[in-house]
Parts: sequence; structure tokens; C-alpha cells
Amino acid sequence: MSRPSRLILPARLASPRDAYIGGGAFLPQMFDQSECDKIIKDVEEHDKYIPSGHSGGKIDDYRRSQVYWMTDRDKWRWVYERVHRKIVTFNQSTWGFDLRMEETMQFVRYDHNQKGHYDWHTDLMGSKRMDRKLSLSVQLSNPSDYEGGGLLLWPEVRVPRNQGCCVVFPSYILHKVTPVESGTRYSLVGWVQGPPFR
Repeated sequence: MSRPSRLILPARLASPRDAYIGGGAFLPQMFDQSECDKIIKDVEEHDKYIPSGHSGGKIDDYRRSQVYWMTDRDKWRWVYERVHRKIVTFNQSTWGFDLRMEETMQFVRYDHNQKGHYDWHTDLMGSKRMDRKLSLSVQLSNPSDYEGGGLLLWPEVRVPRNQGCCVVFPSYILHKVTPVESGTRYSLVGWVQGPPFR
């Protein structure tokens, strides 16, 4: 059973707008309701998904979702600029990681008819020059539009489901999305790289 959100960083870092949970930080509003709806509508009406969690033509039980890579930086400029500004500012007052490069963001759809989910994993990827340092997930769906599909940070810290909210956490933290039982969950995920951890 999932535990409620809890403080994990020094109280002096918390503010009325920022509540810390698990190994991450909760930003109450990255986008408002109309902006979330616009992102969903634009992807659903004009762009194509790539199935994820498929191997050899078979659905992989480890991950079941559909993704859309937001590679058109001009089309999605307003999204990238908002996320970049807030994440960089927030990092400066919390972890203080050396951040250099923001990766292409991913729009993710989890459908109930596939029991959409993503089992425990980290987002760590890197090279000799750069590591993923921060991960983020923005809740695009209205929480009343689906059941299940909870985002958990290790061990079982449940992330809030408020539409437009964002959770930011170091990419080495284990996290998962539980199976969607009804409806569809939409989210926006991204990663920021920097020089390798020492």
C-alpha cells in the first residue's frame, strides 16, 4: 500500500509552492488545465505514436505505453521554454546539479485496454561526457479521467495526480507507473543531462 507524500529535504528548502516527496520535488503547476488540454489535443489530432514496450512483435510486460517524441522544437517551443526555466531555477535552489543539456521530451499515453504501465526502473543513461541527472514527469490528464496509473517513487511514495503538476527527481531514483485500470493517462516526461556524477 502506498504511503502518503512526505518531506525528504531540509525544511528550509521548502516553500508554500514546493512540497518535497520521496526522493523528488513536487511543483504544483507546470501547466494550467487549458495548456494540458491543448498539448493532449495537438498530439492526438496531428501526430503519430510509437508503441513502446514491444519486443519481437510481442507486448513486453515490463512496459506498455505509446509514446510521441516532441522533436519539433519550433512547434513545442513554449513547452520547452516553460519546462527549462522552471527546472533550472528549481535545481539551483535544491540539488545544485551541474546541468548542461535538455533531452527531447516524450509525450506518453497509457491506455486501460492494454493495462498500460511501466515497471520499476531508473532513467540513468549517459556517456563518458554526460549523464542524465534530473528526470521530470508532468501530469497532463485530469485525475478523474482514469483510475490506476499511479506514479510511484521508490519505495512506494505516491506522486500527486493534480492536472498540470510536475515531479522532478534525480534520474538514479527508481520509479514506476502502475497499471491503468480505466480511462487513459497522459503525461509528459523529460530528462536533463550534465557532466558525469563524481
